[in-house]
Amino acid sequence: MSVKFLLDGDVVEIAPCDPTGTLLEYLRGPLRRTGTKEGCAEGDCGACTVLVGELAGDQVQWRAVNACIAFLPMLHGKALMTVESLARGGALNPLQACMAANGSSQCGFCTPGFVMSLHGRAIGALGSELPVADVIAGNLCRCTGYGPILEAGETVSRLVQDDSGLAQALAGLADDGSGTFEGRQWFAPRSSDALAAILADYPAARIVAGATDVGLWVTKGLRELDTVVFIWDVADLKAVDETPEGVRLGAGVRYAQA
Repeated sequence: MSVKFLLDGDVVEIAPCDPTGTLLEYLRGPLRRTGTKEGCAEGDCGACTVLVGELAGDQVQWRAVNACIAFLPMLHGKALMTVESLARGGALNPLQACMAANGSSQCGFCTPGFVMSLHGRAIGALGSELPVADVIAGNLCRCTGYGPILEAGETVSRLVQDDSGLAQALAGLADDGSGTFEGRQWFAPRSSDALAAILADYPAARIVAGATDVGLWVTKGLRELDTVVFIWDVADLKAVDETPEGVRLGAGVRYAQA
């Protein structure tokens, strides 16, 4: 089975798909979307920031993701937006134009990551309901001193984005994913029952949520993983239940949701 995701509304299909091939490698290689940069390859500098969208009811919920440690199967059934997605007809979008005009970019290497983090804030991405300085805390710049970047984020703080057509397209991609690649396997279940069945068959499988640790095993340690189970889409694990006795957080709940 292939990995399928939407890039600017078009279906991208990868078959076969390396379970630990990174999104950054795929963007800069086969897709030639070289605006997304590799700075650290460990999820720290933010130069590789992209936006990933998934269905939340009948809406698309976006969030900023480090492409350098995001494995390709984690994109299955989702939408992707890169810095190349923002300009229309050769014209920069308002945020890009503001950053170009006010000196937000000097060497420019980190700029695409800042653009994507701030664009996420402008369209209401998950976890972006924060001051500009907090939203770009995961993006590092060694040139500007951050002043112009903060100014641009405050100046262009809201942008309208119509995702209605994208939501319909995503609904058609919502299924469990799995595949093989050179004898290695990956699974992307969408329910705890499906997850339990996979783990019963493959008890030694590596479970991956955000890949903030496992991603570095691959990018820095150069490890190969034989069987990988991605739990981003297991709905049961993303629940937050509040009771008089306390709060129960699912294993897939992100900091921005807790």
